Amino acid sequence: MFPVALAIGAGISALSSIAGGVSANKRRKKADQILEDRRRRLDEWYQSEMNQPYLDRADSRAMLKRIRDYNEDELKALNTNAIKSGATDEAKVAAAGKLNKNYSQVVAQIAGLGEQHKDQIQQQYQARLDNARYEAESGKISGMQNMVSGVGDAFGQLAMLYGLGGFGKSGLAGITGNN
Repeated sequence: MFPVALAIGAGISALSSIAGGVSANKRRKKADQILEDRRRRLDEWYQSEMNQPYLDRADSRAMLKRIRDYNEDELKALNTNAIKSGATDEAKVAAAGKLNKNYSQVVAQIAGLGEQHKDQIQQQYQARLDNARYEAESGKISGMQNMVSGVGDAFGQLAMLYGLGGFGKSGLAGITGNN
């Protein structure tokens, strides 16, 4: 009777392994779908960040507004001082040229910050994508390990059953009545 119970246990274990394999396959497909969804969302985020002109960002517009306001205030002060001191038109133009040069330097700095921003976006994108891939692969590996473990248990029980023998005959032949 004991070998019959072992045979039933091995059969249940084998069925459990098959069910585990099916479940692992479903988890793998689900992990692939999650990875694809995350990759798609990351791509959308990446494209929106990379294709947005850096000068259109709120912080860039604020910097440009500050420098324009500063330049307007300086130009008013220069005009007021030029009238008081009797400065020539050439002196006014030279002063305005300095303010324009200052403005162009700020725009160049903002453009440099834009390139740094794009580099950071590229690094963040790659790190997030790598992390999503790692999580998906970890889920797949875990499912495969569970399935392989179940199959190994089933074969172990079958081997033990085969080795037990019974009724004067060895192995499964003794249980099934085959010689």
